[in-house]
Amino acid sequence: MQLKKTVSERCASAILISGSARSGTTIMGKVLHSFQSVEYTFEPPTLFSLFSLLPRLDEVEWKLLYETYLYEDFFVNAIAGRNLNLNRNDDSCVYNAKAEAEVDARYEGSLRKAEINKQSQRGVIAFKLPDIVPFLPQFLDYYPETRLLFMRRNPVDTLNSLLKKGWFSDRSLNEENRIWPFHQHADQAIPYWVAPEDYERWVQWSELDRCAYYYTRVHALPPNARSIFVLDYDQLLADPLGRVEALAQHFGLRFGPKTRTIIDSIQKTKIERDHTILGKVHYRIREKIEALV
Repeated sequence: MQLKKTVSERCASAILISGSARSGTTIMGKVLHSFQSVEYTFEPPTLFSLFSLLPRLDEVEWKLLYETYLYEDFFVNAIAGRNLNLNRNDDSCVYNAKAEAEVDARYEGSLRKAEINKQSQRGVIAFKLPDIVPFLPQFLDYYPETRLLFMRRNPVDTLNSLLKKGWFSDRSLNEENRIWPFHQHADQAIPYWVAPEDYERWVQWSELDRCAYYYTRVHALPPNARSIFVLDYDQLLADPLGRVEALAQHFGLRFGPKTRTIIDSIQKTKIERDHTILGKVHYRIREKIEALV
């Protein structure tokens, strides 16, 4: 089972934003969405589950599900004005990235599938999925032409920010279901990106050590990425326009009407930071972080 070759080609050249949470992935998703001809989806739930199943599903079956979601479910509906986020209070609202006239024009008629397929050849698919870095090498074997925007941030700020969010506490994981999908192990919900050999340690680790372990899992660059743009959060804050211009040039994209406005909004948040936080991490995890840095 497969989709048409043109569909596979559109999916194969998609832009994927990944890396660590709390590293600027959301603002860069908005930037990408603002570029001309780019259709962007914010952390689609289906793909989180699908990526977690990469090691388990047959390649042909996995690619069929991936392309069906990315092209038929998302891309086609975005071009036709269906399933767009119109909630202006959300970061992922289409009005935050596209000009109102462009969005409103999609509601002036109903496009047939043949017309949508023709328009899709001029469009670019983009989506954001942080946390899936451990699965990227296998994914890039399937789709080596995928364009990867890899976000990273220094460990001190990242760990402080993750702790403040509280995502890796027992309550957040087991009662609030904040990280999913998960494995059930020893009555604990283990995030899908934890390696099986680390399940027992995960249960015993402190919340800080879990945050630090997460950092090691999502900051390792995939060795087989052909088209990758690595964007450091601190460099983005220091020179937003310069970094975004370099990104656009790298991927062959052009600014849209709202791109400069979004760039002008990029600034460092003022939060309390524990600058000694790395010294409180288990030494084995800390050594891995230091090696990554």
